[in-house]
Amino acid sequence: MEPAAASASCGFHLVNWTVDEEPGAQFWTPAGLPVESASINIFDSYSQESGGGHQHLVEYYALSATQHDPIEKVAQESFLVALHNMEMEIYSNPINVFKEVAHEFEDDIEMMKVKIHRYPASIRALGDWCTVPSIVSIGPYHHGREHLKKMEQAKHVAAYHCIRESGCSVREMYDAVVSTADDARRLYDKDVMAGIGYDDFRHMMFFDACFLVQYMVWCFFYSNHKGIHHDVSLLENQLPWRVVETVMSYKPPHLLGLLRYYIVRSRNISAPPAVDKIELVSLSVSAIELAEIGITLTANETTELTNMGLNKKGIFFAELSLAPLSLNHARATRLVNMAALELCMAPVFLHAKNEDSAVCSYLLLLSMLVHREEDVHELRRKGILQGGTGLTNKEALNFFTSLQNLPHGSCCARTMVEIDSYRANRRMQTKVHAFFHKKKKTIRTVLSTIVAVVSIFGTLVGILVKLKSPKAAPR
Repeated sequence: MEPAAASASCGFHLVNWTVDEEPGAQFWTPAGLPVESASINIFDSYSQESGGGHQHLVEYYALSATQHDPIEKVAQESFLVALHNMEMEIYSNPINVFKEVAHEFEDDIEMMKVKIHRYPASIRALGDWCTVPSIVSIGPYHHGREHLKKMEQAKHVAAYHCIRESGCSVREMYDAVVSTADDARRLYDKDVMAGIGYDDFRHMMFFDACFLVQYMVWCFFYSNHKGIHHDVSLLENQLPWRVVETVMSYKPPHLLGLLRYYIVRSRNISAPPAVDKIELVSLSVSAIELAEIGITLTANETTELTNMGLNKKGIFFAELSLAPLSLNHARATRLVNMAALELCMAPVFLHAKNEDSAVCSYLLLLSMLVHREEDVHELRRKGILQGGTGLTNKEALNFFTSLQNLPHGSCCARTMVEIDSYRANRRMQTKVHAFFHKKKKTIRTVLSTIVAVVSIFGTLVGILVKLKSPKAAPR
């Protein structure tokens, strides 16, 4: 097959034009194929025409086509169609601008569910009480407000804990946020973003994401979080989830698993005690009974549920520390559901890792400490139970006593063995301490009486001395 015929069958043709001048070198058509040309360049010719330029080219190529054989005529007509399409594309360039606007609008509609929106005018009119954060800014909309600047230092503290717990370096953690932050910009209002540099925005995303992750822990344990809870629930005070998850060191199966992970944590502590040793341990360790044998309850500085255990303080005393808890109905429900999750994931707790049974261990130990409302009061007095707007003493007692059938987790089992060993190895000391603890009211009364008697006796002695002393000699 001749080259011309072959190309014509595909709708394209290597055309030879010889007008008045010697054929020139090959050049590329819009379709991308080389065409031999005279000294006339069709693009230069087209660009020099105005108004009727297209008509001039059509007439020129139509005349040229009549001077060739039928095959070339078909090829030239095909080229004219391609040229016409190209011309229409050129003329339609303005519509491409509208097309881009339309695509951008469609993209905005598709992102409507993930964008960080501004308040509609009708909601904003309700006032600052429901639209403006009072403690902390999350994201760019309220960043830099004067009354919110104090919390920026807390964000740095949160970032420190996030980095430490993740096991990553600062650079690794920051780079993970940067990888999503630039894309997250388009989820915020464009006018606001126009005034914030890329580096400033990345810093903001990093510290805000760390703060939100740590807040999940703080809000669970501490009662002083209502203001922050209000702020992070505001429409204009949000962070894209894709940014938040970059600073999480754990990929959860669901939200319950995520919350459980951040209140449990992982600690490298001793292996679980043998099962046969657990069976011999006495489970009667109410808060009042612990105080009687010299074991003081204390809330530790961390919020990790696995961080529980007995620390000896001299010969006569020891300290049982565990994570504090601000208990209300919502947290009680979450704790029960986390315990249920552990029961499903690791049914044989005594042979599982500490963190795999942490919630059950924590709840079971608290249930062992609480036998009556006085025990609940003791937990509050020692800072284990915090907050004054949660469950009442009676409600807390009912909650903990309902959990006494939970299986033994390794952390709870280890702590019970420590308590039992302390009691067994210090029988004399614990008996002495128990005696004084039980009789402390009587002892206080006796001591007070002795002090009063001694004071009275001292006064009487003073009076007698004055009476017996010789009178001063007269002058």
